[in-house]
Amino acid sequence: MTHLEFQELLRKDGGYRTPSPVPRGIADRMFGWSDAWFYANLVAIVAEGNISTRRAAYGNSAFSKQSFQTLRLVERCGSSVTIEGCRNLASSGGPRVIVANHMSLLETFVLPCLVLAFGELAIVTRQDLLTYPLFGRVLRSVNPIAVTRRNPREDLEIVLAGGEAAVRAGRSVLVFPQSTRMPVFDPSEFNTIGVKIARRAGVGVLPVALKTDFMGIGRKVRDFGPIRRDNPVRVRFGSEIAVAGSGREANERCVSFIVDSLREWGQDIVPGAGGQAAPRTGSEGGGA
Repeated sequence: MTHLEFQELLRKDGGYRTPSPVPRGIADRMFGWSDAWFYANLVAIVAEGNISTRRAAYGNSAFSKQSFQTLRLVERCGSSVTIEGCRNLASSGGPRVIVANHMSLLETFVLPCLVLAFGELAIVTRQDLLTYPLFGRVLRSVNPIAVTRRNPREDLEIVLAGGEAAVRAGRSVLVFPQSTRMPVFDPSEFNTIGVKIARRAGVGVLPVALKTDFMGIGRKVRDFGPIRRDNPVRVRFGSEIAVAGSGREANERCVSFIVDSLREWGQDIVPGAGGQAAPRTGSEGGGA
């Protein structure tokens, strides 16, 4: 299956589930158990994308291809992928703000091929990711909205202005409202930056629940942790939510959707979390 066939499947069926068994090459069967094997293949995927940016304009099709290759790599290393609710991406027929919990770096690689099946995309990300070897050039090529995380007030204005401009240009905005990647979801850490962008741009907000702990958080380098092949990858898109007033109710509904999905999947939630979070009102940023 090519990335274009995969995206057509998402548009037709509204989701995807890893077939069983997954066709695996000899090398995958021999070395797929190794974390080094996963990361070596991931680097190869990113390197291919980096080369593409140097030879020609790096557009959505190339970005989708690299993203899809990462999804297939997850399957080849023994995990399964389930994607649900993709029809919600097409329901409004226009750009919107997409907000997701942030569990690992994996979603930064995998989500683009899903969202790009239904329209243009702008990702809110950390400025330092743009300087990463190989990956930084690829990310810069798709015109992200980058924040420094050094000056919250400046970052907030960058995200709001950049998000509004992206929506006006017909691009949906993907933002991770948590301040950092967390294996256990804490609703109180899910800030209101997504609904603020949506309110300013005059569009709705669409929640995404993610279970991506297949890829762990590293102790020395957070972006690259242990690979857990027994952990399935889950992605669920919710219905678009209108933003009214301060956006507090819309943010609470996004959080509730994520909490309910994670609980259904057997994931831990911070003790005492009831499915709602009190949005913070100070300067907020989000990113990969």
